[in-house]
Amino acid sequence: MYSINKGVKDYGEADLYVCAAHEVAVGREEEVDTILINSVAQHFPGEDYMNEVIGKSIEILKGNGRIIIGDVRNNQLLEAFKLQLDLQKLPLSVSVNEFLWTAGQEVLKEEELLFSPGFFYNFLSLHPQVTHVDVQLKRGFYYNELSRYRYDVIIYVGTHKEIFEPQWQQAETSGQKQSIINQLQKGEEIIAFKNVPNLRLTKERLLSVALKNKIAGTVGELQKICLKEDKEALEVQQILTLASEAGYHISLFPAKDIFEMNVLLERLPSDKFVKQLYLSDGEVNRTIFTNIPLFSDIVAGMQKSIRQLLLQSLPEFMVPAEFIAITTLPLTNNGKVDRKFLSLREDKVILSAEKYEAPHSHIEQVLTGTWQDLLGIDRIGIHDNFFELGGHSLLATRTVSAVRKKLNVELFIKDLFIHPTIALLATHIAAQSNDAVLPGIGIQQRPQNIPLSFSQERLW
Repeated sequence: MYSINKGVKDYGEADLYVCAAHEVAVGREEEVDTILINSVAQHFPGEDYMNEVIGKSIEILKGNGRIIIGDVRNNQLLEAFKLQLDLQKLPLSVSVNEFLWTAGQEVLKEEELLFSPGFFYNFLSLHPQVTHVDVQLKRGFYYNELSRYRYDVIIYVGTHKEIFEPQWQQAETSGQKQSIINQLQKGEEIIAFKNVPNLRLTKERLLSVALKNKIAGTVGELQKICLKEDKEALEVQQILTLASEAGYHISLFPAKDIFEMNVLLERLPSDKFVKQLYLSDGEVNRTIFTNIPLFSDIVAGMQKSIRQLLLQSLPEFMVPAEFIAITTLPLTNNGKVDRKFLSLREDKVILSAEKYEAPHSHIEQVLTGTWQDLLGIDRIGIHDNFFELGGHSLLATRTVSAVRKKLNVELFIKDLFIHPTIALLATHIAAQSNDAVLPGIGIQQRPQNIPLSFSQERLW
């Protein structure tokens, strides 16, 4: 096998197959001790499918081995993730109610599958073959979407080891944190402390407190609050930096509070199983395992059915122009339904209807049909904004792909961001030269050696 940058490498004998995760199979005579599911679980259709894949993997291991699931998106942090994104992109004058409504809708429309840590811990009770579940947050001193909102899981099957229960310390005060620093300086073999703030999630934590205490009225005020320093979290980060410099092995475990973590520092990594504090409070909460990635598709089907049902009994002008799925009604500070906020949203729908302009050209008609199918909206005008209608980067990818196939033109995701309405995008497509037309797809000879990507090499 050949790598362009690193020359010829011997990766050993390997058979590569392309199939769905639940279709993976090996011969009876083959022995497998490790199954790797890396950064793909978010593309599974739902919780039941993951259960099926894990069950099949346990069978393949034949009673002994491990299942490694990497880059799992944390469902408990989905709302915090969406709130942070909207906090940066919405105008400063937007009210907190509108801000929460927008983020809430994006949470419901999330098309990737996210898991709470409890989903994996629950396998201890579901499968007697599972002997231990190890969930760890991403290590490192970088702050990005991977390190802030994802974690890794190892499910051990038929592997029996001694359970190690560290002497967990509290680190709530500066004095307690200084005590841990002193232990580091003395070179203690094992240091463990629990329920400390995760510095990577400082902004999310500050935002959560501000929203809970209702101390801000606009997005601009919330942004100022999130710029504050979290002294407690900085002290914890100082400890981790000192530990890293001293050569300690650092393990970060999830805590019950989603903005906190449990930390284990070891001079020499133990081969024992570490008892997970996440389970110390008893049974795992069954209601928060995953989101529903097919929610938008389900709602789109329901909207069409409701509209057709209403049209059988009512004239068209009496049928609502928009149906919105929500988990709860917006409330006032007194706990009553916020009718004023809902009426403002109704005004936006009416204004949108008044600005409606039907597609004219062939390109506009193709774009309109594509947007309607992917966004699940019955009527879209040529001046409606793709992202204001609920579009996001994943839908943008699917939209661009569909338009390329239907119109046979070269189109990029950035084009949809630059030209977010049908009218603008149609003009952009029409203005392209004939050189932009995609060539026909033909059969090409498969090369003898196909280089691995850098990610594949790392996994290998």
